[in-house]
Amino acid sequence: MASAEGIMKITELLVEIPGGPIMCSLAGPEGMPAPEPALLLTFATTRRSALAEDPHRLPARIFTEAGHYALSFDLPNHGERIGSFGEGIDGMCARGVLRAAPGRRRAAHPGCGWIGSCY
Repeated sequence: MASAEGIMKITELLVEIPGGPIMCSLAGPEGMPAPEPALLLTFATTRRSALAEDPHRLPARIFTEAGHYALSFDLPNHGERIGSFGEGIDGMCARGVLRAAPGRRRAAHPGCGWIGSCY
């Protein structure tokens, strides 16, 4: 991703985390950054969806239009991170990223937070 409709400049970054490297996308303003720029961590299923697809891209677009930055990465078992366990929430459960609890699933991976009952 190089640009999302001229609204934001997107840079791909390879970040080392426990368990192996992960590709992240950093969106920044096309023009000058804000005097005190902030960083928004934004997630959908994939980093592309979070930064370039409506309606998921709206928070990042608003932030970058104001001169701030937005960072996203593919959630486990989504986008470039689909592996042998399958994709989506089912793949996350099979992989052990999500642990079932009564009425809730708790994500054990950074960036996932709490996911309510899915089924």
